[in-house]
Amino acid sequence: MLVVVNSHAGGTAARTLLHQLGQLGMPTLHVSGGEKRTAWYNVSRTLQRLDVQHDSIDFTGIIALLEHPQALKNEESFFYLHDTTTIDALFHARLTSLTYHGTCALGKHPSNNIGVYRVSDLLQHRSRILAMRSTSHPSACERLEIKRKGFDAEDVVFKLVFAHYRQEWCALSARSVLKTPSHFYSNTTKRIRLIYKDWGIVKYSANWEGHRRGYYVLSE
Repeated sequence: MLVVVNSHAGGTAARTLLHQLGQLGMPTLHVSGGEKRTAWYNVSRTLQRLDVQHDSIDFTGIIALLEHPQALKNEESFFYLHDTTTIDALFHARLTSLTYHGTCALGKHPSNNIGVYRVSDLLQHRSRILAMRSTSHPSACERLEIKRKGFDAEDVVFKLVFAHYRQEWCALSARSVLKTPSHFYSNTTKRIRLIYKDWGIVKYSANWEGHRRGYYVLSE
């Protein structure tokens, strides 16, 4: 199954995750938003990169897939991750042994939009997803507004799909939280750890209290 990594121009957090995926030989598409131009790169045997000009924050990669459907050629499903995530060998074992390729969130809501997406489900809700797209080269103010809207719309695709099929919430793993914030990617943003032990995934989250502060962090 293809792994799609959501990222942004100038970001450095993705390096660790992409290295881990490369070490495990996993087919990966790295989508980077807010770039100067739209371009495709074949980085290695297992890694492709797609640069896009819009920066739709948490939804950049999903929107890019809808606008560049060739990325999903011959793919039934894909696994969506953010650059501020790390994985270990258990992730490879879980994903390669997965027999159910339907849309399924990594964990219970909220799950940062991370999980398995069936391509046909994504296409079915194309207009709703594209409505969250930023303009090309968005200003800092627009990016903050997109982040706020994205926070409110977290897991929206999962919600739409599960409601359409009238099914219960599908979750791949339980989650534990290490609530003590620490620096992971810079000296400016402290993050807590969302740990999905059953899948070997750790998400480093900067906006665990954004709704209470009234603003959201965009930097690493």
